[in-house]
Amino acid sequence: MRALKWVLAALGVLGALVVGVGVYFYTTAPERAVRAALAYERRLAGLERKEITLANGLRYVYLEGGRGAPLLLLHGFGANKDNFTRVAKHLTPRYRVIVIDPPGHGRSAQIHRAFSLEDCADAAVEILDALEIERAHW
Repeated sequence: MRALKWVLAALGVLGALVVGVGVYFYTTAPERAVRAALAYERRLAGLERKEITLANGLRYVYLEGGRGAPLLLLHGFGANKDNFTRVAKHLTPRYRVIVIDPPGHGRSAQIHRAFSLEDCADAAVEILDALEIERAHW
């Protein structure tokens, strides 16, 4: 019984140490912790971060992964491509998932003008054309 108490005490100390290191890491380097968490989520979903610069000079950052028919995921204003990583892990086994950040979002080119829904749709079509995808699910 005494040995069991020592084992439980050791596990408690080890658990507290792990939590303490995690809290220290998160509070001293939150950006690095967030990047690590996003990389982990992307890996679970089978997504890879990619970039493409189109003929108009705008650089787009997107996530891509999976097999099958292309499926384009577009987020709304105020979001970014990583909002889809948890959903994408259920889609990548059946689809080639492509998640783009339109200009002004995430790490894609920053623009200094109004960007309408029509502009977003045009950007999606331009990216699909550049990736030589003739048809995709939206």
